[in-house]
Amino acid sequence: MNGDLVTRRALRGIALAIAVAAVVDPAITSHHDSRPLVALIATPHDSAFAARVSRALGGSVALIPAPFAAADAAVLVGDQVPRDADGIPAPTFAVTDDSSGPQLRLERVQSPQTTPLDARTAITAVASAVHARGRTVEFTLRTGDGLALDRVTTPVTSDSAPLTTTLSYTPSTTGAVMLDVTARFTNDGAGVHADRAIDVRNVPWPVLFFDPRPSWQSTFVRRAVSDDDRFVVASRVVTSRGISTNEGQPPGRLDDLALIGQYRAVVVGAPEALTPADVAGLDAFMRRRGGSVIFLLDQYAHGPYEGLAGASAWSQDSSGTAVRIAQTAADSGALEATQFAWPDPLPPGAVALATAPARRDSTARHAVIWQSDIGAGRLLVSGAFDAWQFRDASQSAFNAFWRATLARMASAVPPPVDIQISPSVASPGESVAVEVTLRGAALQWTSVAAARNDPVHAAVTAHLERAGTADSAVSVRLWPGTSAGEFVGRIDAPVTPGSWRLAVAGDGASGSVPLIVARGASHPAPNNRAALAAWVAARGGRVTSIGQIASLGAAIRGATRPAGHRVEWHPMRSPWWILPFALALGGEWWLRRRRGLA
Repeated sequence: MNGDLVTRRALRGIALAIAVAAVVDPAITSHHDSRPLVALIATPHDSAFAARVSRALGGSVALIPAPFAAADAAVLVGDQVPRDADGIPAPTFAVTDDSSGPQLRLERVQSPQTTPLDARTAITAVASAVHARGRTVEFTLRTGDGLALDRVTTPVTSDSAPLTTTLSYTPSTTGAVMLDVTARFTNDGAGVHADRAIDVRNVPWPVLFFDPRPSWQSTFVRRAVSDDDRFVVASRVVTSRGISTNEGQPPGRLDDLALIGQYRAVVVGAPEALTPADVAGLDAFMRRRGGSVIFLLDQYAHGPYEGLAGASAWSQDSSGTAVRIAQTAADSGALEATQFAWPDPLPPGAVALATAPARRDSTARHAVIWQSDIGAGRLLVSGAFDAWQFRDASQSAFNAFWRATLARMASAVPPPVDIQISPSVASPGESVAVEVTLRGAALQWTSVAAARNDPVHAAVTAHLERAGTADSAVSVRLWPGTSAGEFVGRIDAPVTPGSWRLAVAGDGASGSVPLIVARGASHPAPNNRAALAAWVAARGGRVTSIGQIASLGAAIRGATRPAGHRVEWHPMRSPWWILPFALALGGEWWLRRRRGLA
């Protein structure tokens, strides 16, 4: 009896307490830690890897899959230092891929920014393959619309040596062309990509042939080049004192830079007949113009030209037996000659371009054709005296060799306004680095003003315009660089895909390069883990491999220490209180009914 009374009173008190608490509606304040807001940044190439990182971080942080300046931290996916730190908050962390499966990286793609119409253009691709020894990498060059232009396969023989190959492109139309280089394991996946823009121009290279006396070697090299539409040839052959045979409008002497400065390359036959004034003019042409000079020897004789050639001693071979002179490039043809000379030793800094075997030593080879850098220019010397006699394509590659050599030498000459942009194919809104060098100001500083420590003053104007629509031009601000005649800046790629052009004017000259804007543009991915580690450490973060990502969330929270927030909640507003309230009242009523109480 007493037990029922106590139980009824307890149930009634519980129900009453719940009712009173509901009427009072007390508020309870608690402290909660916030999850850090983290910007997850990855290139399209690393999108699959970014998905793995996102899943691994789980609910430890709040992720935003894009650069976000207001985030508490940033996580970079991959091992590339960002081109532009704008919009990337600090601290910054990085996650790299340490998987043991085969990995392929396209580290570098090199090509000229401009090329003549119908000229064979070399595109050099450098890749690295890890955990892939014994496999084969296929390099493919395609146009922007997917048309395959060239394909080369390279075996992987080491996990450390880079894979370097050269792809060929011969343009048939002028204008900006977008090229795509793909590297992939043979029969395995889509591979990795890099895009590149090349400006095809129908502007041939001006070349001067200057022979202070008649030379068969120079004559046949000139004929080989004259048949190539990539060149505009002018020539002067001095046949006797005061008499010359001219083609075009060549200068009468080589000691006036204003006269020879209009040419990209000067080819000299019989250089031993040059005067000291001619040699001084060619030296200025290379140093102050950045031009290319080629000496075609048909005999060895002393002369002022030896000061430019740089050889301290010479050796000769004239046994009369034809010898193959092989180029150092593995995929190129060979010349032939019975008489040749070579420097002994090779001048300091010179590079052998073609070598002949020593007749008495089958393992030794002599540098018969070599090249040296002189200031901003370059000098090539050919000691194959009678190679012109072996012009039959079945015997040697005489014509092809000199066409390719003249094209390489002419294309290496810097234009009056040298413009470099990176990347040349960009995604909409992507940051693009711009470097401009005014050749005149830069080389005057090197050759003249530097001796007096007197800087050369120059200024540039630049604008970006949609190709073919000058009325859409937008001014671009460029700032002086670290060297005379150098200017640098950054632009954001337009949001409208298509072909654009960056035009720069300064120092009485002008130039332009194309910028192609394409969605999902791909870039080379060099191995920059050391640079990335230093960059991330400077921003208060660290580099973590995917295998150690479990600790990354805690590291981010420790580095950011996001401010906690107070939460006020009303427990009696929960509908679940109806259940104990109803049970208490129902239990008390049931006990009263069982005892027959009203």
